[in-house]
Amino acid sequence: MRFSAAFFQVLKGRWFTNIWKKKSKYVEPSVNASVDVLEEAAHPIQDAMDFVKISWPEEEKWQPPVKDDPRWQHWFPVGPRDSPDWHEEPVFKITHATRLLEGTIQASILTKSVLRDGLPDVIKDKIGHYTILDQDELVQRCIMQANVWDPSEDKLPKRTNPRLQTWKFKREFGIKYADQIRILLQNLIRLCHTTAGSHQGFLSRYRLTRNHVLHSNYNFNKLPIHIEAECPWIVSSHRGLKAYVDENLVDQTAMEKIADIFPISPMIELKKTNLYKAVPYITGWKVGFPFNKVHTLFVGSDNYWTNDQRAATALLFCHGHAVAQAKDTFGQDVVNLPHPITTQCIATDGKVFNLICYQLNTLNISSPDGIKNIAWIDTDLEMYKKILPNRAMLKWTKYDDYNHTVFQKILAMYLNGLDY
Repeated sequence: MRFSAAFFQVLKGRWFTNIWKKKSKYVEPSVNASVDVLEEAAHPIQDAMDFVKISWPEEEKWQPPVKDDPRWQHWFPVGPRDSPDWHEEPVFKITHATRLLEGTIQASILTKSVLRDGLPDVIKDKIGHYTILDQDELVQRCIMQANVWDPSEDKLPKRTNPRLQTWKFKREFGIKYADQIRILLQNLIRLCHTTAGSHQGFLSRYRLTRNHVLHSNYNFNKLPIHIEAECPWIVSSHRGLKAYVDENLVDQTAMEKIADIFPISPMIELKKTNLYKAVPYITGWKVGFPFNKVHTLFVGSDNYWTNDQRAATALLFCHGHAVAQAKDTFGQDVVNLPHPITTQCIATDGKVFNLICYQLNTLNISSPDGIKNIAWIDTDLEMYKKILPNRAMLKWTKYDDYNHTVFQKILAMYLNGLDY
């Protein structure tokens, strides 16, 4: 193709593109010799690959000095069957990503529990009894620190408004949703710790553990269930909490019936997996650690589930910790507990809190008869309202309607057990 002055006087964009695609490629013509001609010349036809014999020396496959070195994982991929946690018999696994669509009703079936609205009387009597100097002002500062005052400048996801489909929001930088929950929980725990000076023996009885992981196994209708509970913070003690109710009220639960979601199976959202820890339980603490009794779990959820579904996950985590503690205390084959095991959980999405108190009375989960476990759930506790602007940027977000009773309940649960 000749590039001349006359050629460039006319706009030939598409024509030039098509011609260039065709003319720029050189196709080598194939030369096919006639088979008849070769046979007449008494030349036998043979495959060319029979004459080309290249033998490459076999080299040993290089192995890294440390087999589990993460720098060479893409060179030596490890399949699920190569993992030491692989087992031929699958189990139903529950994690923080397990979403129960039926919420706490479905969780009560999996744990053989009867539900109670509100908090136990032991904790209700302590609401408002423990206070901190300038408590409401400090809690509001914790809220602002988590949502506004933190200096993080992370790239936030693009906002959408269903009512304004054509509105295009600007790219914004600030505090991520998961970091808002983490900062708020951390500040509230630190605020609860400030009461240690006015309570004798507080620091010597409790320990705060971060990023705690639990593995617990139990059977439901002869099907194995594995609970893997990851908690950003957990408060433990050298002795467990007392039972919320006495033996008479526990015996009365044998007359109550557990809710049913028939014809749906309560295990419909549980995923089968062959990767799990094949041990009865892993408490998450080293052997000999004196503060191995669970007191309170703190769980943060940055998903968009309903509050009832978040409370269901917290209830399952309480059950998993109680089962592991019961097996660690009374033995792996225990079914009828000498005394109940109690746990507490504070779950939040950064704005709404769910408070769960759980009492494990039996490990006979497969049978619907007999005494049952008890779960107290106080849900939909909105600490404040977060009013997002319709079109403006997030820096114009308003925070209103602070509810001071939410932190009073959290403080009462945190200080539960100091009077014995």
